[in-house]
Amino acid sequence: MLYDQDHGDARATEVDLLLDYEESFSGKLREGHGFVGLPASIVGDKADDWAVIRLAEAPDAAYPRLPLAGGPVTVDDPVFIVQHPGGRPKEIGLTRNLVRHVGADRVQYLTDTEGGSSGSPVFNARWQVVAVHHKWTTVGGPGAGAGREYRNQGVAIGRVAAGLRAAGVVVANA
Repeated sequence: MLYDQDHGDARATEVDLLLDYEESFSGKLREGHGFVGLPASIVGDKADDWAVIRLAEAPDAAYPRLPLAGGPVTVDDPVFIVQHPGGRPKEIGLTRNLVRHVGADRVQYLTDTEGGSSGSPVFNARWQVVAVHHKWTTVGGPGAGAGREYRNQGVAIGRVAAGLRAAGVVVANA
């Protein structure tokens, strides 16, 4: 979220966006393209772990917006997460990537993530957004016995789009 949880959910006073923060195929860190956010424009939902912010200057067409219409996803489908865990350069979660549960509000999957990946888009095999990564959870009985499984969980993109609309945010392609 764009709020400081350690200080009573105080709104951020400064927000910067860095695009193309990734390594090239040769392993060299790309320079990236920075944009200034407008903290007064922050709108979000803490329970569903999403927030949006307007930028002082819109990115050009080289950075298309992801459609939030969502794609289909069912149990045992693969999902992929484009993330910046711990603020590191872009990583794509490609292993253990099966969906384990699909509900109206949440999608659970085995795709690997690390702290700092919350808010990352979760894609289906057609690279359509199906959820926004939220947290990890455990399913099954107590202890490490049979039936206990550690899963990652995302907020279903339909729920995020509905929350955006309810907050007065215009949602194209949703």
